[in-house]
Amino acid sequence: MKPILLSTLILTGLSANALDYTKSLCKNDDRTYSYEEHIGRIVENLEKNTGCTATLISENCAITAGHCVSILNFLEFNIPHPQADQEPPHAAENDVYTVDKSSIKSQDGGMGKDWAIFKVNPNKITGKFPG
Repeated sequence: MKPILLSTLILTGLSANALDYTKSLCKNDDRTYSYEEHIGRIVENLEKNTGCTATLISENCAITAGHCVSILNFLEFNIPHPQADQEPPHAAENDVYTVDKSSIKSQDGGMGKDWAIFKVNPNKITGKFPG
């Protein structure tokens, strides 16, 4: 009995680790708006309003996915809810922070290796950090 149970557990564990990278949560966009003050949006420039999500982990340090490093220029918080059929607008200037490019540490190498950590500079209007 014990060898069969052990074999079953091993095989179950192996199949659970075999992830299908062709599946995506983004096929049906069922996201909802949230107003978590420690969650922000990364944008490449202030003309585009699409990007990645970042989470503050300290006063001026945040984490995101490693594949987002190429657009890691600005971090926005308190993004207003868009009008019907419009893209989300940008945050007010006092909620926009530039990324300290020299602080970025990241990996973009697949499962378990898709992360980035970075610092943001103080807001140019308030002189304060987001945290």
